[in-house]
Amino acid sequence: MTAVHLPESGHSPISHVPGDGEVPAYHEPDFDKREVQQFGNDDGEAVTVIGKLLVSFFLYSLLVMLAVGFWTWTAFKASSPTPTGGGATTHAEKH
Repeated sequence: MTAVHLPESGHSPISHVPGDGEVPAYHEPDFDKREVQQFGNDDGEAVTVIGKLLVSFFLYSLLVMLAVGFWTWTAFKASSPTPTGGGATTHAEKH
């Protein structure tokens, strides 16, 4: 566990905490309505971009998976021995 170090003065880093009977001063909002609206617009644009990226990554992954699957299938098919002598033989017929 990490120890908390106080400043040299020995006081807490918190400047002021309202005590009993003390009413805190009115706190103005950090952002006005126009800024909050702009944040909402920016968030909407970010969601759209992230959604498009996720869809494109999914489609890319699907295409790569299909290509590798086809490549594996053709490589396996090319390396498997084909029966000779007029037809397929079963395992029982070979022995």
